[in-house]
Amino acid sequence: MTRNTRKPSPNRNRRSSNVIDEYEEVMQSFTKHKVSKVKDTETRPSTYGKMVRLGDVVEVDPATDTQRNFFEAFENDDAIAYLLYGSAGTGKSFIAIYHALMEILDEENGNFKKLVIIRSAVTGRDVGALPGDLDEKLSAYELPYREILSELTGKKYAYDKLKEIGKIEFMSTSYLRGLTLKDSIIVFDESQNVSWVEASSVLTRLHDSSRIIICGDSKQNDLHFKKSDQSGFLQMVEVLKRIPEARCFKFTSDDIVRSGFCKSFICACEEMGI
Repeated sequence: MTRNTRKPSPNRNRRSSNVIDEYEEVMQSFTKHKVSKVKDTETRPSTYGKMVRLGDVVEVDPATDTQRNFFEAFENDDAIAYLLYGSAGTGKSFIAIYHALMEILDEENGNFKKLVIIRSAVTGRDVGALPGDLDEKLSAYELPYREILSELTGKKYAYDKLKEIGKIEFMSTSYLRGLTLKDSIIVFDESQNVSWVEASSVLTRLHDSSRIIICGDSKQNDLHFKKSDQSGFLQMVEVLKRIPEARCFKFTSDDIVRSGFCKSFICACEEMGI
């Protein structure tokens, strides 16, 4: 058999050399940009003022028996999941964020590095309906937590400051696949607005080093636009009731603390069966 001994074209060698040179130039430029970006981050002054510390957080006492039951369970047992479900205006999200904040700011006794807030972005089930990049789209859903952090610390910038330094992370249920949430205390809020697949995806992200507080009210379900897009909240409640590592707390109209009008409205709705 005749062997092909044809010499490579000098032009081909020249083209290969040019490609390698161009690749090296691109990589050098990328490395310089990366180093510059890191140095810029290290030297850039904070946008949101002084650090938020444990001493800044006001002490919150339970306002109802159901709140008190949750406080005692969260502070004294070793459960992994805590489900706060039921009537609107009962302070579920507020007390969840309060306990999570106390945990992440307690540098001596705390076991968690950050608070992860997870909720579904329900704008016709599509954050693309909102303007801006992903952070800007999700920002609209962060407003309640900015208000809660401001009330708890007396600092309007508290939420953004803690987010800036990595103590708080806000996530949509749409971007959780493949993640493992370690050393985190998770608040899964407005959980009535997720499908069963989303609920399952959130609960299976937990590492043994994390805890989760789930808040929801089946009567405030926004998933009624498509038959294929149904809430998995009630299924999740039933599953959690069967798990030994979970504690469930049902809030009723007796637990409403938002306002007298809120309580009257919800009680009237219950009397009318709506």
